[in-house]
Amino acid sequence: MRMIALLSIGLLLLAGCVPLQTDLSPLPAATAIPAATDGAQPPSDATMAGLVGRAVTLDGTPITGTSVSLAQVFWNEDRSDGAFVLNAAASPITALQEDGVFRFTNVLPAEYVVVVGDPVGANVIVAEPDGQARVIELVAGETLDIGDLRVAWSSRP
Repeated sequence: MRMIALLSIGLLLLAGCVPLQTDLSPLPAATAIPAATDGAQPPSDATMAGLVGRAVTLDGTPITGTSVSLAQVFWNEDRSDGAFVLNAAASPITALQEDGVFRFTNVLPAEYVVVVGDPVGANVIVAEPDGQARVIELVAGETLDIGDLRVAWSSRP
């Protein structure tokens, strides 16, 4: 018991000897997400792609207060089977505007699945009528306007 008390006192003394860092540099300023505009404008880099659309519920009400992510699709050699990967740290993500519009610019050209909602929580995969995930292809130098995406969405807490 005496040994523990001595160790505790020693640690407190050592902690008191460490100088506090007082010259903390400020964090970089946050960058605002650009507001969506009507129409599909080409990406600013010709090697990149863009996507614009609007997320709505099945009855056509705009979805707001959440985000849209792009999950990249990976195929086997003969494209008979594939999987999509949503990486919360690296996948493209943007906020939905008040009218449900979303816009991605300067995205790597590839095939993606659109995910509405929290990438690590409650979300909905945009699907084809047969229930399979809808795969979209983004081409370098072009912005794809996919129009309204009807999603089985209900307000989430």
